[in-house]
Amino acid sequence: LRRQEDDSMHLAREENLDTRQQRIALLASLLHDISDWKYADAATAAGEEYADLHAGLRMFQDDMGWAAEDLDEVEYIVKHMGFKEEIRARDAGDALRITPAFGCVQDADRLDAIGAIGIARCFTFGGKKLRPLYDEDRRGPPPELGVAASTYADSTREANTLDHYYEKLLTLQGLMKTAAGRAMAERRTQTMRAFLGAFWEEVNVNAGGVLPL
Repeated sequence: LRRQEDDSMHLAREENLDTRQQRIALLASLLHDISDWKYADAATAAGEEYADLHAGLRMFQDDMGWAAEDLDEVEYIVKHMGFKEEIRARDAGDALRITPAFGCVQDADRLDAIGAIGIARCFTFGGKKLRPLYDEDRRGPPPELGVAASTYADSTREANTLDHYYEKLLTLQGLMKTAAGRAMAERRTQTMRAFLGAFWEEVNVNAGGVLPL
């Protein structure tokens, strides 16, 4: 959460957001992972992911004097900034409403998913889900980058950790909304590509096959 806040505010300054948009970006960054579908239990996965978000945000209006339209923007960012939401909109031919604050918060979230930190996070999440490291039969990258929204959101499909780089993480650079975010994403994507090259080289060190005993 601290990294998300730091990156959001760094991008907000680099993109010269006004005070109002910076404030919106700050609150959205602090709330961005509320009811993330990847961690949701059965109750929240049934469509109640944001049941308490709207009511909770109204407390900022009543107790801290936030404008209703600013809280509406925070709520929209939290609900729509995810990768699943973006590729679902893409596949449906819809367009998200990207404000300056939205761009900074979404880019910050994606920056934390790539680069050296992203590599660590990817393996941590894969381990938690008990996923295999890679497809033993393929022993290399999948044939193409990207993934359909319906496939990405299917929690029942068999998945491995390394494929996640090609389905999502290597595509994030092209989805960044801010100039500063794109520059940071380019460097972090290079870090991931270097790692993946070394990984597959080590996996296939004996690609010629095993000698018979």
